[in-house]
Amino acid sequence: MYFHGGDVFRREDVGAPVFQKEPEGSRVACHCLGIGEDEIRQEAAVSGRSTAVERIKALVRSGRCACDARNPQGTCCLGNVMEVVAGARPGL
Repeated sequence: MYFHGGDVFRREDVGAPVFQKEPEGSRVACHCLGIGEDEIRQEAAVSGRSTAVERIKALVRSGRCACDARNPQGTCCLGNVMEVVAGARPGL
């Protein structure tokens, strides 16, 4: 369930899943680039790091970020992505 003010929404009522409300594993971390947790973890497993944060920062610098429209949180997804990246590289 999603709550906003006095309103209650079901998962089916929202256009895209909210990162914090979905079970960990295959959540969408960045709605603008379509970067998912699984992609970040796979990249980190293969190369030892993820470039997701740098790609998103470049998108923001170029003025092509659309978090306010695409991210159901209405805010930048960078915090979500950084959380996943940190979890994909334990100990770093």
